[in-house]
Amino acid sequence: MPHLLNVSQRERNILIIIVILLFIFVCYYFLFQPLTEKLSALNKEIETKELKLKKSQKILSQELSVEGEFEKYDKYLKQNSSDEQEMAALLSEIEAVAHQINIKLNDMKPRKTKRIDFYNSFAVEIEAEGKLQEITKFIYTLQSPPHLLKAEKVRLEKTTSGSQTLKSYLLVTKILIPQ
Repeated sequence: MPHLLNVSQRERNILIIIVILLFIFVCYYFLFQPLTEKLSALNKEIETKELKLKKSQKILSQELSVEGEFEKYDKYLKQNSSDEQEMAALLSEIEAVAHQINIKLNDMKPRKTKRIDFYNSFAVEIEAEGKLQEITKFIYTLQSPPHLLKAEKVRLEKTTSGSQTLKSYLLVTKILIPQ
């Protein structure tokens, strides 16, 4: 200890500067830098939360229009009877549309009803014949209200050369929400 007291003024100044620089270094790396990193992370988190909030507000602002649209299609999506009765109604609906458009139905094979989350999916494989214009009108009519069916798969084949008649294979599905 006596040796530290016998240092020159210049050495004492250098020692004070080193101690001050060491204090600044420790404060910067162990206090200031972690605090700025934490602050930066919190700012990024605030930005992401604000973005989510804006998206949520936009969705909430559209709530009435979405509910209105839902009410419009709700009557088409409710399942009011058993799966077998709904499948029979679906087959009758398809036959009626085909008859209306003059499409010849060769075969209709109902598939097993799929229960997915909160709804049931009814599927029918259809083999039909008709002109291209009639087939496209048939598919369009099935997909439009009040039917709201979905053509999952469509395959067209020419029946004979020189003929305008096409053979079509369709997989049509209907979604219903059980009560």
